[in-house]
Amino acid sequence: MDRRVQGWLLAQGWAPNVVKMVLLLVKLTVIGILLYTAFWLTVLFTVVAISGAWAARSSEQADAEECVLGDGNQADHKQSVFYDPINYDDDPDPRFHDER
Repeated sequence: MDRRVQGWLLAQGWAPNVVKMVLLLVKLTVIGILLYTAFWLTVLFTVVAISGAWAARSSEQADAEECVLGDGNQADHKQSVFYDPINYDDDPDPRFHDER
C-alpha cells in the first residue's frame, strides 16, 4: 500500500523527497495515536482492577468485623477505646485471649 500511495503522489507531481517525508510523518502519527490509545487503555484497566480489588477487600473486612463485634449494643461498646471484655457480659471476643 505504501508503494501505491508513493507512486500516486509521484504521479501527481510531488517531489520524491517530499513524498518520503509525508509518508514518514503519516506513519509516525499513526504509531503515536496507537501508543497514546494503548497507554490510556492500560491506565483504565489498571484503575478498574485496583478498584475491584479494593471493593472486594473492603466488603470482606466489613463482614469479618461484623462477625467479631456482634450486633447492636455489643458492637457499640466493643469499638470503644476503653473496651475490656471483663467489664461486660458479652460473648467471648476473639481479639482478647483468656489464658485460663
